[in-house]
Amino acid sequence: VAAHALTISILSNQQRDGHEVWTSNILAGLEIALNGKSDFQVLESFSYDGVENFQEALDRTSADVIVSDFADAESSAVGGEQSLFINLSAEQDDTCTTNTLHLAGDVELGRLAAIYLNGLNTQRTFTFLQDSKEGRALLDSFRSSYSGGLGGAAFAVEGQEDFSDEVGILRVTKADGAYFDLEGELLYTYLNSMAESEVLKQVAAVTTSLIDYDLVSLETRAALDTVTLVSAWNADTVDAAAFKSNFRKLTGNDPSFEGLLGFEVGGVLMEAAREGRDDLFANALSLSWQSPRGPVQIDEFGYAIVPVSAFRLAENALSLKARIAVPANNSCAN
Repeated sequence: VAAHALTISILSNQQRDGHEVWTSNILAGLEIALNGKSDFQVLESFSYDGVENFQEALDRTSADVIVSDFADAESSAVGGEQSLFINLSAEQDDTCTTNTLHLAGDVELGRLAAIYLNGLNTQRTFTFLQDSKEGRALLDSFRSSYSGGLGGAAFAVEGQEDFSDEVGILRVTKADGAYFDLEGELLYTYLNSMAESEVLKQVAAVTTSLIDYDLVSLETRAALDTVTLVSAWNADTVDAAAFKSNFRKLTGNDPSFEGLLGFEVGGVLMEAAREGRDDLFANALSLSWQSPRGPVQIDEFGYAIVPVSAFRLAENALSLKARIAVPANNSCAN
């Protein structure tokens, strides 16, 4: 290790489900990015039991860079030499501080779907989502960002097998847009119903669902050619190929979103350190670099402007249609 290596420590919240896996994925991505460079050193990772105990974990490390899942870590830190904080939580609204980089970007799927449909100038969109807390959150984020009118909203009930009403309403309401996000059997039954009705030829359909091609019939795959998958991150792209291969070699698994973020931590630190280490935050502002998810830029407040990818669901693979650069949804400029 170089005499003046830049030191990095990961702090994770024990109250997060699978926080140990989260940490290991971050470390794996970071290791791939740094690739053994001696001027960076990853120190021991620590966990904290809820944000009220964050300072206790922070006091256990003297790292130059603190990577955590606590968006407002900088404001909560007391005393000591100021480290650079890197927040990997998507919960980043209004945490406008002077030494924190927010790397996750805006990954609210409902909002991303709305932004894409806004770009198509759709005027009347019908939404069909899971009847759950997550499904209602998707509807709220979609509604708050969609510039057209909501033609209707329905929720899929667990075990539902008949989707004729939900498919038929697209015709009745004369919707020109459709947004759906479903899981499991509900998703594949709904896809089959949409394909059989041929309604997909009449609307701009967008989904943020995770679709496993092995569970989709050939006939339905052909019909899905008109559906657009909007995704904040997908490992099955050309840009992600090298990272996916390296992550698999290191861990035996496909890269998770947390693994991607660990890789981006390494990338942004290497770029910022080229300009010196006295003020890494200032060096990182307005940086842009090529991530496995596409081009990423840091804005003037330390927030990542991330690419949202729109894919065509081709019969055998995803085909990139477009990318949209999405600024973080915060009020730092106010």
